[in-house]
Order: sequence, then structure tokens, then C-alpha cells
Amino acid sequence: MEIGCGCGSSLLPVLKANPTCTVTGTDLSPTAVDMFKRAAAKAGITTHRFTGYAVDSTQADAVGAAKPASQGEQ
Repeated sequence: MEIGCGCGSSLLPVLKANPTCTVTGTDLSPTAVDMFKRAAAKAGITTHRFTGYAVDSTQADAVGAAKPASQGEQ
């Protein structure tokens, strides 16, 4: 899990180097999370391997109340 994942510049190399791992990232910017999703698809990483949330992670219930911005068929 990465808080403040932005467009995935830290998580994408992890996914590329570890073909069986899954990751979760949060970022305040929905645009950044969408960029992460597009970059992963361009790199050939299937969407079931990552979940991105556009939330303010400083809020105690942020991830629990959020719906994934990227996962599965979207």
C-alpha cells in the first residue's frame, strides 16, 4: 500500500518486477489515480493486480468509505 501514490511511479516498478503481487494506492487526485490505471494498462498489468482510491488519506475513515477508482473492469 502506498499513500500518495500519484500516477504510480513507485508502484508500477513493483508490479513489473513481481508478477504475482497486488498493490493498493491512494491519492488525493482522481486524475493521478486514473493516470496510474492507464500506465498500468499500457505496461500490460492486469487491473485485478491493483486498486486505486482517490481519497484524502488523512481522514480516519477515508479508505473504508471510498469506492475504488481503479479495479477490475472499469
